[in-house]
Amino acid sequence: MRPLRRTVAALGATVVLTGLTALPAAAAPAETAAEPLPVGGTHPVLLLVDTSGSMGDPDANGTPKIEGAKAGLLAMLDQLPAAAEIGLRTYPDVAGACDDGREVFPVARRSPASMSAQIRTLTADGDTPTAEALDAAGQSLLAAGYEEATIVVVSDGESTCADPCPVAARLRSQGLDITIDTVGFALAADDPAVDQLTCLSDTTGGTYRPAEDAEELGDSLAEFSAPTVEVELAADTSFNPAAQSALTVTATVRNPSGQLATDVRVDLRFDGSGAPAVSAPLKLLGNLAPGAEREVSWVVHTVDTATSGELEYTVRATTAGTQPVEADGTVELREGLDRADGGELFADADTVVVLGDDLSAGTGAGDESGDCRRSPASYAVRLFGEDAVTTLACSDALLADHADGQGEELADLDAVDLVLLTMGGADLGLPTLLAGCLGDLGCDDGTEAWTQELGALRPQLEAYYRSVLAGSGAASVVVLPYVAVVPRDVSAAATCAAALPDVSVDELARAAWLQAETNRQIAAAVEAVGGDRLFYAGEVETALLPDHSLCEERPWVHAASAEFGTLPTAEGQTAVAGALLRWAARVDPPLVEAVDPSGPVLVEVGEVVGDVAGDVVGGIRDTVDDVLTDAPVLDLDDPQDAPVEVSAGRPVTVEGSGYAPRSKVRVVIGGKTLAVGVADEDGDVKILVSIPAEAKADSTIALAGLGADGVYRLLSQPVTIGDRPLWGGLTLAVIGAMVALGGWYTLRVAGTRRRLTRAPAAA
Repeated sequence: MRPLRRTVAALGATVVLTGLTALPAAAAPAETAAEPLPVGGTHPVLLLVDTSGSMGDPDANGTPKIEGAKAGLLAMLDQLPAAAEIGLRTYPDVAGACDDGREVFPVARRSPASMSAQIRTLTADGDTPTAEALDAAGQSLLAAGYEEATIVVVSDGESTCADPCPVAARLRSQGLDITIDTVGFALAADDPAVDQLTCLSDTTGGTYRPAEDAEELGDSLAEFSAPTVEVELAADTSFNPAAQSALTVTATVRNPSGQLATDVRVDLRFDGSGAPAVSAPLKLLGNLAPGAEREVSWVVHTVDTATSGELEYTVRATTAGTQPVEADGTVELREGLDRADGGELFADADTVVVLGDDLSAGTGAGDESGDCRRSPASYAVRLFGEDAVTTLACSDALLADHADGQGEELADLDAVDLVLLTMGGADLGLPTLLAGCLGDLGCDDGTEAWTQELGALRPQLEAYYRSVLAGSGAASVVVLPYVAVVPRDVSAAATCAAALPDVSVDELARAAWLQAETNRQIAAAVEAVGGDRLFYAGEVETALLPDHSLCEERPWVHAASAEFGTLPTAEGQTAVAGALLRWAARVDPPLVEAVDPSGPVLVEVGEVVGDVAGDVVGGIRDTVDDVLTDAPVLDLDDPQDAPVEVSAGRPVTVEGSGYAPRSKVRVVIGGKTLAVGVADEDGDVKILVSIPAEAKADSTIALAGLGADGVYRLLSQPVTIGDRPLWGGLTLAVIGAMVALGGWYTLRVAGTRRRLTRAPAAA
């Protein structure tokens, strides 16, 4: 093992008071199960046609409207699917009466000959009892056992009896799921009948269509007769193949017609060279009721696709008996790695420290330098840039070396935003073991011994993570797994072994098990330590799979027998960076817990500080508590009408209630998030914030989050912000000085104890 630099430093106390906004990630939509066919094998359509006396008047072309209505009904009958169920009712039955009309033929399977003959017998006479006829139509459907149906109302005038709109609502309340589509035949735009018919369609989710003459009436009825589908796309317009593992395409398929769309199918295809293959392009949606819609998604993996330019795709939907409909989309491919794709956890990280061993040092990526063999092509540098990254990671680093090596260097650094690390592999001898199993040296079945060593590694990892957390201030600490270099799929084992000379299937399985088990212990140690600042980026493990492992034609990992055996190449480090971005995009950044101003503000110091240093820090804590206890309280459950006066730079406690227990609640002023707290078990939240100096004089402070009833809850209070008070600045300065003094004293005591501890060994 190469020697690691050893410098003298100590861990210190840290004051942490931060607030970050977290937005939940949108969940991918799930497919809905296919809808069953209703009674009769299809969705029934009941035609309700006005045959009042005014229907004998001529339309715009001089044709009697009743003749135009019959022509439109006959055309609709011809276009209905063979299995369609249709009925016809006209009104009135007796001239001049508010009766419920008459049933020309009941809802039944389409029979063109007999039904068309009855349509031709229709004549015009009487008033327009639309409400009574609609109620009778609905009752006949309920009596026949239907639970859903479409009623198509054709009328040329206002109802002369009751108002029909309440009838539609009443039928729905009786358990009949109806959609009422209406056609206003030769009606002026300001005719009261238009409002009545529109009310019917709006109440039931249907459509109103005007028809000036017989030809337009036929067209309108034809639209209600044949099932159709429409497709609307909702996909990302840009995509970064290096940083995102899969592209999601979402489509909404809806049925705007009045007929049940049966056997609805939708598929996705990409066009052109370099386009990704879609593993399951076809989605079977079953039946889609009139007015219904369904959302489907495809997750398309884009390994080895084009990395620049555009991807063009087409979504096509079909239903039985109709022509396909298509919708086209385009996705712009973005090159390079952009840390903004990693969400808030990475976007705000301007100072990044890299700890650990070969993988984090970038060893094997090219242009290595120094005894630690650090490369400027490491995943961290690829992601954040050389100016933002301080690499302390060293090839062959051991856990035992951290305290006197990288740990001391970390403690010497100023404020750190993010720590990235891999560690523990060298302690197991993982590189040597993998090189033996996957190279020409071979490896015996050492599972039992490896299990014991892995079990002993976990508590060491836990202590290491706690040490890194203690030495990194408020920074988030992200632990990466070791990258899998061979497939985990058992079915691929024989193929992979055949591609590697002198490697048996058993040796391949041992290597895969050892690496996977090492990562499992790392993940378990991270979980055991826990906390808001420690993360495990599990997605990195499969960064090279499935197409760039040791078994593939273009591996992004060095051969086991090479100098950098089983370490990622430069391309592999880029893949690790991309996997890290994909993981970070789904992770919430650390949040400050809801602060109780009466409780301690400073974090507890470690045992190394000792009793004397603890007393110093405790005194500082008491002083700070005294100041914060006097902070004004804004109770947003009881807001004041007049603005409340607060001072810039002064602490303010904001409290409220009614939020979902243990949910995140933001404190916002002028659209800017000051802090994020967590509601307690009762849904109450109390958060301490400092009013920013740049806030407008007249502002509003608000608490925003998920309410206990599942509805977004916003509490607010108008405030007037005055100048920063002199005492406040002096107090904060004094607090800062005392904290600095306490930190210096802590380091001094810790350093003295370390020197005393080492003295006998030195002698």
